[in-house]
Amino acid sequence: GERAVRPRQTVFLCRYCGAGPAADVAFRAHRGLLFVLGFRRMDGPMCRVCGVAVHRALTTHTLCWGWWSPLSLFLFGPLTLVRNLLAVRRVKRLPEPGPGTLGERFDPGRPVHRRLRAYIALVPLSWLLSLIAAAVIRGG
Repeated sequence: GERAVRPRQTVFLCRYCGAGPAADVAFRAHRGLLFVLGFRRMDGPMCRVCGVAVHRALTTHTLCWGWWSPLSLFLFGPLTLVRNLLAVRRVKRLPEPGPGTLGERFDPGRPVHRRLRAYIALVPLSWLLSLIAAAVIRGG
């Protein structure tokens, strides 16, 4: 009979430290300053440790700087955060990486919720909530 041919699975190694296994992911950062928007992307195969480190760094950057324009507040900031959450889920499913061949791994540092810069996002969000509350009070 005919034999089924299985597709070959690609084994990825981390582009930063050379360890495996790795997942092919992309993390993003967004900066919105009034009418100037900035985007940054770090992609490629990443091991669990380097992927978590990149996620924490770029997500913290977005939480700090990704809210300071109308488009950023309603579109690009939230979209960037959701995409990063989906990507970090992929790397967190990986087992601990083996020894790297390219050098040191990134240091994941503190989780995002333990980084002071992540809470800068509360400033524009508080401002937006106060505008909504003022509109409701005036209208009611």
